[in-house]
Amino acid sequence: MTHQVRGDPSRLEAYTEATEPAVRASGVAVDDYDDAVDAFLTAGPNDLGTGGVLDRSPVVHLTLAALGRLDALPAAFAFALRELDADGAVRVTTNLELFDALVAARIASPNTKSGALVRQVLADEFDELLADPATTPADVRAFWDALTDEHQDDLVDAAPMLVGNADGVPPPVRYEANRLSIEREVDRLDEERAALVAEHDRLLRERAEALDEIPGNDLLSQLPGADIGIDRWLDLTVGDPDDVTRQIAALDGTAIALGKLLADDPRTGDQRQILVFDPRDDGRVAEVFGDLTGADNVAVLVPGTGTDLDNFTGGRDNENAMGGVAARADDLHAQMNDRAPDAENAVVAWLDWDAPDGVVTDATFDHYADDAEADLLGLDGALAVEGVGATTYIGHSYGSLVVGETTKAGLVADDLVFVGSPGVGGNSESELGVDDGTTVWAARADGDPIAYGRDITDIFDPVLPGGDGEAELWFGRDPAEWAQRFTTAGSHGHDEYFLQDSDALQNLAYIATQQDDLVTLVE
Repeated sequence: MTHQVRGDPSRLEAYTEATEPAVRASGVAVDDYDDAVDAFLTAGPNDLGTGGVLDRSPVVHLTLAALGRLDALPAAFAFALRELDADGAVRVTTNLELFDALVAARIASPNTKSGALVRQVLADEFDELLADPATTPADVRAFWDALTDEHQDDLVDAAPMLVGNADGVPPPVRYEANRLSIEREVDRLDEERAALVAEHDRLLRERAEALDEIPGNDLLSQLPGADIGIDRWLDLTVGDPDDVTRQIAALDGTAIALGKLLADDPRTGDQRQILVFDPRDDGRVAEVFGDLTGADNVAVLVPGTGTDLDNFTGGRDNENAMGGVAARADDLHAQMNDRAPDAENAVVAWLDWDAPDGVVTDATFDHYADDAEADLLGLDGALAVEGVGATTYIGHSYGSLVVGETTKAGLVADDLVFVGSPGVGGNSESELGVDDGTTVWAARADGDPIAYGRDITDIFDPVLPGGDGEAELWFGRDPAEWAQRFTTAGSHGHDEYFLQDSDALQNLAYIATQQDDLVTLVE
């Protein structure tokens, strides 16, 4: 989005202050610089050519100070103005930093094609914005809205993973960008798989050739256990094709998971709404069910240990069974719509964090939850930008610790729900720093082994001298002991809180649609 030369005075004033050190370094008098800013604001179209006001603008001075390339400026300015001009009028952008970047890029790369240069500049500027710890989702939306439609498209094409994972970018744009990222990742996996298949064939061929070169191989291979020794020798000298086979199998598993993300939603027939996608390491992904923009009620489901990209979209064995976190969120969304049909409801299945892999090896440490705080707060900020109504954060298993720790870091919600929890990092609402308008709920189903997940140093606390008489779970007391505890009839064990037709899922739907009076509580 561009506007006439008479720009936003507050933006130009801030720009002037930020660039004054460079101006002083260039030897330009600050008073002359201020006069140039005023002239820049009030100049007409005929004053903006070479030798006119444009050459005395703040952008010129900063560029001169940084690059010292006066001879290249006219062409660079023409390029930048043309790129920031949507309809042929003489205009400049409110985003003067982007204008600067375009000018500097053209001077540095005079022969690069305009389209490629613009896409790279946009990606670099956006990456710099996101890398700033002070950037908020509102800042990201302001940056996005200041771009022309063409530049928005360019940025999605140049950096789909940046755009798709940026809290503050409009959700439909993120869905489009992430779909593009997934498609490109599928193509990359296909190329990597073909290379691994070729490597596997090469190893088999070279192993056969090496075996033929062993003197007396026919006799040697008949000795007891000789085949094991020969295989080991070939593994060390040529390579192990079984290792490559395992790599191919891992790629195939990821490709299947990505294929599911690209498949249409079976309930709606529409493309899946992938809000987050990052294939690195165990993978990160988030999916939206419903329309986030302006939703009356939004529930965010944070899963627990062992959840990753490959099992995020796991299916159900039958219609009454639970699947992966995406299927659970889909079922919760359907329940919310059944119980509040006149409201706009949405659910986010959120795995924009690295969940622990193993129960004993990883889930006994709280740093996974600490590392997730900033990303969950970013989602909360993005929901605020979308103008959503009530928000409910549901943490299952280790995910409840993520929600609890993020609440201590500043997360504010209408409702917090902890199910199958190993503790949430606090033993009361006050210890979590819960806002006065927030209701805290919890549930523990019969037979849930999480009840025995206690810190070994605390198991005997009730009977030891000096103990407080209460054994805690790994990360604090079970919130089902101090929060409002709802019933879970129809669920058993650790993984049935989202089972269709269960009390637990129905109560979750009532909570998420702000119908607290219909929630059935444990007496």
